[in-house]
Amino acid sequence: MVFGAVHCAAWHYAFPSHAEKLIWRVSSLAIVALPAVMLVPVLVMLLRRYVRTPGFVRAAFPVMFCTCGPLYVAARLLLLVLSFSTLRSLPPDAYRAVQWTLRIPHFT
Repeated sequence: MVFGAVHCAAWHYAFPSHAEKLIWRVSSLAIVALPAVMLVPVLVMLLRRYVRTPGFVRAAFPVMFCTCGPLYVAARLLLLVLSFSTLRSLPPDAYRAVQWTLRIPHFT
């Protein structure tokens, strides 16, 4: 979940289109939220020795993993594709020389 939270840092970055920005935001939130959602049934199953769990909770366990797992993978793939596709239209500041490289002769 911490790994997904790092992707939320690009919430206000410049994207080539509004759709790509929206896809990035939804995928970032999915990467954070889906592991938490998948953790709930695991905790319930671990605590079933101490707390009586209803039958529908045990039945929801495989359903959660069969739905949340593919959604998590899809969100990760979308973030990977967007990472490379946004390189096609970088802002002009990306092409500026970094100032500290001017002080080292063999970098210029």
